[in-house]
Amino acid sequence: MKEIKKFIDSIYPMSDSDWEFFSSRLYKEKINKNSTIIEVGAVENYLSFISEGIVRLYITKRGK
Repeated sequence: MKEIKKFIDSIYPMSDSDWEFFSSRLYKEKINKNSTIIEVGAVENYLSFISEGIVRLYITKRGK
């Protein structure tokens, strides 16, 4: 969580009370290698932060 707070503070500093509110809605989830985070055509309803590792994103052309 410290990494997320540091990143957000570098963009726009947040008061302690705002951070408490924001961070109370965060949860940590480990996703295994080669797992799909979201299926093609699905709408993402969450904001994700990556603290370790990398993510590969594919953007396909319609009809292919």
